[in-house]
Parts: sequence; structure tokens; C-alpha cells
Amino acid sequence: MIINIKLLSRFVIVIISMSIIFLGPSDRIYDLYEVGINKNLRIIMLATMSSYIVFTGVNLTKYKFFFGRFVYLFIFIVLLYSVYSPSLNTSLVMLSKAMLWTLAAVCSYRLRLFGRLNNEFMFRLICVSIIIGCASSLYTKFFGDLRTSQNVGAYGLIWLVPLLFVSSSKSIFIRNIMITIVLISLLLILKRGAIISFSVGGALYLIVDYFSRNNIKEKLSYIISLFFLVLSLILFVYWFRETLYQRFFEDPTQRDIFYSILYQNWVTSELVNFVFGFGSLSVVSYTAYYFGTEGLVAHSDWLQLTHDYGLLGILLLLYFYFTIIYLLFASLKVDLYLAKIIAFSFGAMVCVNIYSGQFFTPNTFLFGLFVGIVSADIEKGRGEF
Repeated sequence: MIINIKLLSRFVIVIISMSIIFLGPSDRIYDLYEVGINKNLRIIMLATMSSYIVFTGVNLTKYKFFFGRFVYLFIFIVLLYSVYSPSLNTSLVMLSKAMLWTLAAVCSYRLRLFGRLNNEFMFRLICVSIIIGCASSLYTKFFGDLRTSQNVGAYGLIWLVPLLFVSSSKSIFIRNIMITIVLISLLLILKRGAIISFSVGGALYLIVDYFSRNNIKEKLSYIISLFFLVLSLILFVYWFRETLYQRFFEDPTQRDIFYSILYQNWVTSELVNFVFGFGSLSVVSYTAYYFGTEGLVAHSDWLQLTHDYGLLGILLLLYFYFTIIYLLFASLKVDLYLAKIIAFSFGAMVCVNIYSGQFFTPNTFLFGLFVGIVSADIEKGRGEF
């Protein structure tokens, strides 16, 4: 049994490694050429992670994994609603996407806790993924058609950043080069949501970093460095003000109309729908009926969960935030470096939850990996493992 678990652990790491490269920000390149590698890899990854969890313990909170409580709740609710959905097959696909990133958190926690995911290996893997991800995102943006270039995997790039920080160890110079590459790529892609979430996450990182300084001299030098950073950003915005203005303010998104009809349909609904929502994929069904076209997802985790699961969905999202905040405060007592990275991820995720969808998106498994890894590092920092 021990040999089998070791072999299975290695196989899981191989599949995770392939998934980091092919399911992260580079996934859209396969849509461009209609290659089904991403779908097949998701199936293999889900089957492999499920097998690993079965062999190492089906209890998702095993080894004091606090985030496992959210995983239990999230999967249970999505599964329950999927079973009673009129579109069972499509709902089960949504369930598989929800399981992909939550089970990734469970697996990465256990692998990291027992020394299977070391920093050196992870750092090299993330650096390669960033280079491939940035190149494929830029290629898709400028050479893809409208269908593929609307979403160029920019959020996948963002979720690679905290993984880079966690695994960088002493490779600060290379880490900073990778972050610069990501930032330049985001600006060239001009994906509004990604730029906003990266900025908010970066601001929270800097705030925690500032308060982690021990004396006045360090804080003063930090403020001076921050001043020049802000000045550089102001100059950048000024030089590209016309392009940025057109992208952020003139390009229509229709999100205000879209969000309004979903919110009004929920808030004026009967009590049972107000509390428990309209069911799995109700957003897609309602938008198809309302617009008389193909149904659309909500492009907001808040509205997606609220319309589908009602107040239950809101509580689910709030509990998700609670688990991440719990990790943040736990890291403050163990490692301030981890606290800064968690603050970045939390800020970015809060933004993305508002104006995009991440809970049922394949590249969110990168965020799941991050949650599992930092949770394991916190537990090891406590000296309990």
C-alpha cells in the first residue's frame, strides 16, 4: 500500500504539472485550433486526484485541512442541485469544474504536507508556465478570432503569481523578472478585469508588507520606493491614456444590463426561489429566455451563485471568504511572507468574483493548488507536522 501511494503521488504530481502548463493561461490556444487536450486533461486530472484522495483518506479535512470544510459544502450543494437539474449532463459538467479546483486544493495540501511538492521543482514549473502562458495569451489576443481572444487566460496568469511567490525561495531576481513579464503581458492584453484584480491584490500585498516592517527606517525606505513605483504607474497611464480610456470606459460590456435583469429576477422571486435560487444553470436558461438567444453564464460568481442557489449561494461565497481570511490570520502568526501572498490572492479573487466567474472555470485549479500549498506551509510552520 505504501509503494502504491508513493507511485500514485508521483503520478498525481506529473498530471498536476501538465495541467499547470496546459490548463492555465494557455488553455485558449487550444480553443483557437480546436484541440481537445484541455478537456481530456481535465478528465484525467479529476480521476487521478479522486483516486489519490481515496487512497490517502476520503475525509477532506484530514490532517487539519481547514479549507476542506468549504470543499465539503461547495461540492455537496453543487452536486445536490445538479441531481435535480433538468439538464443533468450539463450540470454534471459544471460539477466537474467545481471539483477540479477544490480537489486540487486537497491534493496539493497533502502532497506539500509530506514533502512531495518541493519549492525548487514548483518554481521551475511555474516559471516555464508563465513564459508559455504569456506567449500563448499574447498570441491568442493578437492572432485569435473574437471568440477566443475575448478571454485570453489572463486570470490564469494572475493565479500563477502567488504560486511563484510561494516557491521562489531565494530566487528573488528570477521571480521579479517573471512578475515583470506577467505585468507587461497583462498591460498588452488589456484585459480590464485582470488588470484591476492584479492591482487590488498588489495593493493588499504592499499594505501587509508595509506593516510587516519592524522599524521607522525600513518603513521610510519602503514609502520612498512605493512613491517611485506609483510615479512610474502614473507616467504609464499618462502615456497610454487614450488607449486605456477607450478600453476601460468606451468599450461596452453590457454587464450593467445583464446584472440588472438577473438581480431583479431573483430579488422579486417567490420566497422559495429567493432562499434556494432557481436551480443549477438557471442563469443560462433565464438569459436564453430573456434575450431569445443562446444562454449565457452570469460573468459574476456573486450573481451566478445567487440566481442558482439564492441566499444559500450568498452564504456559500461568504464562507469561502471566511476560510481565506482564516488562512490570512493564521499565516500572520507563522510567516508574514505567506500573509502577503495570501493577501494578494484574496484581493484578486474578491475582484474577480464580482465581475467574472472563477468557481466553474478550469484555470481556477491554480488557485486551488495555491490554497492547498499555503495551508500546508502554515501547518508545518506551527510545528504540528
